[in-house]
Amino acid sequence: MHSLTRRSLLLGAAASSAVALLPPTGAAALSRDLVSRASRTEPTALVRVLLTDAFRDVMAEFDLTEHVHDGHVEVVAWPGDRARLRAAGITWEEVEPDLGARFVADRLVEAAHARRRPQERTGYRVLEEYIGDMDRLVQLAPDLVRPLVLDSPLTHEGRTIHGLVIGADVAVADTDGRPQAMMCGLHHAREWPSGELTIMFAEALVEGWLDVDAEVTGLLEQLCVFVIPVSNPDGFVRSRETVPYVEEAAFVEGLTLLAQEGPYHRKNLLKHTPLPGAFEPQQGVDINRNYPYRWGGVGASATTTSQTHFGPGPGSEPEIEALTSLFRSTQILAAISNHTSGDLVLRPWGWTPAEPPDEAALAALGDDMADPMGYTSGSWNEALYPGTGIIDDWMYGTLGTYCYTLEHGSSFHPVYGDNVPGYFADNWQAHLKMLHAALDRAQHAVLVGTAAPGTVLTLVKDVSIPISRAVDGDTRHQEHLEATMVVGADGTIEWHVNPSVVAETLEAGGPPEPYVLTAEAPDGTVRTWTGVARRGDVIEVLPAEG
Repeated sequence: MHSLTRRSLLLGAAASSAVALLPPTGAAALSRDLVSRASRTEPTALVRVLLTDAFRDVMAEFDLTEHVHDGHVEVVAWPGDRARLRAAGITWEEVEPDLGARFVADRLVEAAHARRRPQERTGYRVLEEYIGDMDRLVQLAPDLVRPLVLDSPLTHEGRTIHGLVIGADVAVADTDGRPQAMMCGLHHAREWPSGELTIMFAEALVEGWLDVDAEVTGLLEQLCVFVIPVSNPDGFVRSRETVPYVEEAAFVEGLTLLAQEGPYHRKNLLKHTPLPGAFEPQQGVDINRNYPYRWGGVGASATTTSQTHFGPGPGSEPEIEALTSLFRSTQILAAISNHTSGDLVLRPWGWTPAEPPDEAALAALGDDMADPMGYTSGSWNEALYPGTGIIDDWMYGTLGTYCYTLEHGSSFHPVYGDNVPGYFADNWQAHLKMLHAALDRAQHAVLVGTAAPGTVLTLVKDVSIPISRAVDGDTRHQEHLEATMVVGADGTIEWHVNPSVVAETLEAGGPPEPYVLTAEAPDGTVRTWTGVARRGDVIEVLPAEG
C-alpha cells in the first residue's frame, strides 16, 4: 500500500504506466487466430485526404480525425477503406502506414519510461484508476470536492459515468445559485489524452486550492465546477484495456498488428446486427453525434458501421441520456469538451456555417482560449467540418451554454510522458479563461430576490429543438429543463442562469420563451414568477414580502 500523502493523492497513489497493458512474463503467447487474422488483413493506416467536393460528399462514411490543416483532413483508413477511396476517385497520401504497429511502439516507449521513472505517471489511466483517483481527490479536499455518479441509465455494458463536483462548501455548491461550469472528456473512446486532461484539470484545481493560489481560490469560492473525465466508459474500456498485443509482439517477424482489435475503437458499445465483413470497432454509436440538437444531419451517418453513426434516435444512447439529464438539471454557463487531435478550439455551430446569435461573444472567448496555446479558433462547421448531434450545438442551442470542443495534439494516444503533461501545461490558462467566462454577468442572467431560508426554487422551461431527420414524422424534439436552488440562511436569492430565450428564437425573431419559477417555503407557502431572461439581465423575481 502507498502511504496516503498529498502528493500521492494528486498524482494517483499508484502511478499508471504502459506496463498495465502488458501481460506478465511467460503469458505473452499470441493466439494462432490473432496471427492468422493479422497476416491476411491489410493494416489500418492514417492517410491524408484533400477536402474536395467529391470527398465531402462521402466523408461521413469514413473515419475522419479532427486533424484538419491546409485543406486536408487525416482519415483512419480501416481495412477496405483504401479500396473504397480508390473506387470513388479520391487520392490520398499516407501519414502512418500501420497504426497498430505505431500503437505498440508508443506503449513500449511508455513501458521503458516506467522502468526508469517508477515514481512518476508515465502511462494512461484505466477506468478504475480514474475512479480511484477521483475518490482520492474527495479524500484530500472533502469540503471542496464531492463525487458525482450518473448511474441512470446504465451503459450498454452496465457501467456508470463518474465525475466530480468542485467548489467551496461543496455540499451546497450546485444548489446555492452560484455560476456553474463544466469540463468533460472521452466522448470518443480512443482519444485517451482527453480524459487525462480533464482529470488533470480537477487535480490542478485541488492543488491550487490547497496551495491557496489566489486565482484558483477566488474562482472556486464563486463557482461550481462539474468534471467528467470519461463520458464513454464502455468504449474507453474497449480501447484502453482490451488490446490483443504483448511486449514480444513487436518483435515477431512479419506480424501485422491490427489496429481494429481495440485501441482505435471510437464509439460506444451498442451492438448492431453485424453486416457481412464488418468488424467489432464498427459496432456502436458515435455519442458525439447522438445529442438531439439537429440530430441526424450533415457530418453524421445513418450507416451503422460508420464511425459517425448517429444512432437509432436523438439522445437514444444511455451515455447521452445520463449526461443530458445532468445538464438539463443545472445551469452550466460555460463548458469544454476535450478531444484529440488537431490543435483546435471549436465553437457552435457544427450544423451550419451560419453564425449563431452570440457569435461575437463566442468567438471572443474561443480566440482568447486558443491564443496562449497557439490553437486555431473557429466554428465547428468552418474550422473543422460539418457535424450534427454534437455537444456544443446541443448545449448552446438547448441551454444557452457557451460550449467549446478543444482538440489537442496530433494523434489519438501518443506517448504519455512526451506529450500529455505538455498539453496540460499549454491548456491551463485556457481552462482558467473558461471558468472566468462563467462568472461574466454580461453573458448570462441573474435572478435576485428574497425568500425564507430553506425555500426550494424550481426553474422550469420546456423547449422544442430542431432535429435534422424526422422521427415518427416529427422534426422537433421536446426538452424539459428543470433546475433547483435552495435559499441559504441569509434569505437572499442570487441565481446565475442561462437565458430563457434560445438561439433559434433569436435567429427567427419569434416570441421569447419565458422561465417559470416556483418557490416553495419550508412552511408550504408557494410563490411563482414567470418571465423572460436575456443575457446581461438582473431580474427581481421574488421581492421581499410584506
